[in-house]
Amino acid sequence: MTHQNFGSLTVRDTAAAHALVDVRTTRLLGAFLDEGRSVAEVARELGEDLDWVRYRVRRLTALGLLRDVGVRTRKGRPMRLYQAAAPVFFVPFEVTRYESLDAYLEGVEGEVGAWVRRNVAQALRDTGEGWGLRVARGEDGQMHSKMSRSPDADETVAGQRPALLSFVYPALSLDFEDAKALQAELLGVFHRYAGQAGAQTYLCQFVLCPVSRPA
Repeated sequence: MTHQNFGSLTVRDTAAAHALVDVRTTRLLGAFLDEGRSVAEVARELGEDLDWVRYRVRRLTALGLLRDVGVRTRKGRPMRLYQAAAPVFFVPFEVTRYESLDAYLEGVEGEVGAWVRRNVAQALRDTGEGWGLRVARGEDGQMHSKMSRSPDADETVAGQRPALLSFVYPALSLDFEDAKALQAELLGVFHRYAGQAGAQTYLCQFVLCPVSRPA
């Protein structure tokens, strides 16, 4: 397979910048990072429609985010190979549609948040009806609101329930060293599972941030 290494790339083109702030684009680019690959094998790996991947690859190639790195010979028609134009892309905010860091976070998190909500709601609906909020004291002694179908038990970790975790805890009080340790542990747990090739795709999101502006 063709393998090429390219340096980091700072994106100055507005259209390319807009493409890179789309999570679908970054997911697709990730499949082309390490080596030249064909449209068909990336479509199979990502579980995406072949025509959709082919269209996106043409678009990203025209924008300079993917490069045509040759062909792989085989019986019949040779397969054209593509690779990401760089292992690292940097997009200054001034070339995106976002005017500031706050605007970027609002736009991106709004899109991702809507995607999260749709999938969480569907996972809950798939287990049945009758969902509500269970408000009770947690192991930390504080009151918490959690989605449940029963007032008598925390169903979120029951053996036959989906592996589903979605919550916000705004009152975590940590010293700096403990916060950095938690950050490292969360990333360590994520990386331990990120390389798995299981049968089900899962959405995973972490947020750990110092609170300087109370809600």
